[in-house]
Amino acid sequence: MGPSVSAAKLAVRTVLNVVAEIWAAHRSDAILSISEWETRHYWPKLTTSAKTWWLPYYVPDAYLDELQSSDSMKRLDCVCLTSTKSNPLIEDSVRGFQRAVSQSPEVEGWRFLVTGEASGVATSSRIENTGLLASPGDLLRGSRAVVLLSDLGFGFKTKLLEAIVAGNRVLVTPGLFRRVPEVLHPWTVEVDLDAVHSFTEALTLAAEPAPTGDPNRALREQHHAVLDELISRHLDPDEDALGRGQLL
Repeated sequence: MGPSVSAAKLAVRTVLNVVAEIWAAHRSDAILSISEWETRHYWPKLTTSAKTWWLPYYVPDAYLDELQSSDSMKRLDCVCLTSTKSNPLIEDSVRGFQRAVSQSPEVEGWRFLVTGEASGVATSSRIENTGLLASPGDLLRGSRAVVLLSDLGFGFKTKLLEAIVAGNRVLVTPGLFRRVPEVLHPWTVEVDLDAVHSFTEALTLAAEPAPTGDPNRALREQHHAVLDELISRHLDPDEDALGRGQLL
């Protein structure tokens, strides 16, 4: 971000967040993270691995209809989703997308789009800026590929799962690919921005039908299983059935 008031505020907030997480890690009975990578590599540094649990994120049923439709026609659309507010991660992702598109002049038939507030970062004439959308559902149901070409940022990228649920391949950098849960790997394609033909090859794969399967259901079942396990561990075996029902 460079030297700025915003960068200084972010640095202070980062330090305060880490202090809060250390406190939470030692005071809590269990730490639940929606990021599998952070469950393995971050939280155990703050507490014991026995207290850290991966609680997968899944797209709630209420949003599935918005992302899935048998009437939608798939086009050769490649979408870079940003957000309602620009930040360094989003801007770096747009720059990575722009770099990938500029390295692939031989690609034909594909349309490249950037959504959200950061869409103005893209200056290539080959990239369409949609600006803010009321909902990305319509766009995702008709697209074939969604990109997040930045190694910045951790956590779990919920937009990638939403793109997969809508029938897309997700194109990510090798660094991000290593942090994507293995259950999503069949729908995830690595793009090396330092390899000239990597993006073109990823688009060729994205033009094919997406793999079969329902990763969202698998994540939902694991989510519920983790909560069931945690609740059962902390139930008092002497509680009556009413007490257990109230806790659940």
